[in-house]
Formats: sequence, C-alpha cells, structure tokens
Amino acid sequence: MEGTTEKVLDNALALTPYERADLAKKIVVSIKIDIDPEIESTHLDAVKSRKQQVKASTVEFIPGDEVMRQGRDIQRMINYRFHPDAQREFSETIQYYFEKDPQLANDFISANHDGQQSIRTNPEIWCVLRKNIRRYLIRRFPFGFYHTYEENFVTV
Repeated sequence: MEGTTEKVLDNALALTPYERADLAKKIVVSIKIDIDPEIESTHLDAVKSRKQQVKASTVEFIPGDEVMRQGRDIQRMINYRFHPDAQREFSETIQYYFEKDPQLANDFISANHDGQQSIRTNPEIWCVLRKNIRRYLIRRFPFGFYHTYEENFVTV
C-alpha cells in the first residue's frame, strides 16, 4: 500500500497548482466525519456572526502570507484531542457567550484558539496540578484547559 500511496502522491505533485487544489478539494469532500449537531449549530452561528462583522467592516482582515505562516506553525504542533466532556463544555460556553453578545463569543473562541496553540506548541510548560495533569488558564475568561501530555500527544 505504501508504494501505491507514494505513486499517487508523485502523480498529484506533477499536476498544476490549480489541478492539485481541485484534487485536494475532492479528497476533503470525500471524507465523511460525524459532527455533533450542537457543535455544528454553534459553528454556524459563529460563521453568521462573522459574516455580519465583515459586512459591517468591524473586523480586521489577516493578509494571506500571515495566514500561511500561521498554518505552517500549526503543522509543527503536537497532536491533540478533546475529551467529549471538554468538547461539550466548550460548546455550551460558546452558546452561553453568544446569547450574551456574539462578539463576546467570538472573543472566547479566539482566546481558546490561542490557548490550544500554546498547549500544542509547549504542552509541558503549564502548571502541574497533579501527576501529569496540567492547567492552562484562558485570559479574560473564567475558563481553562486541563490537559495531559504523553508520547507527543495532548489530551484536553
């Protein structure tokens, strides 16, 4: 199988950039992932809010080269997963803030994203609570990540 994968990759890399982008899109669309409906709903609410912010010119756009740099940084990060309870709590908190103020929900999501990046980049520098359980506190919000780090993998 490995030889086949390498041949497919070699053939894909020989395509033009536009053909590779089209192929990548088709591959991503073909991947079926079960998404929790509550998470999907919360995500769509955030997208709608962001769309309104763009129309109202209340957000700052990030240049493409900065987005690409951030993407490369993320690729170098450690793998992680959310415990289902942590994912549920995160979704409920987003919904809570969204009901109070959509901008507050966006700020919360952004702060959490920054926290996740920090944990994935340097999982061992955060406060040890007991054994291998560490805590990262989110700035501005009464929320934090409890995580473990084992074998190049973070569990939140």
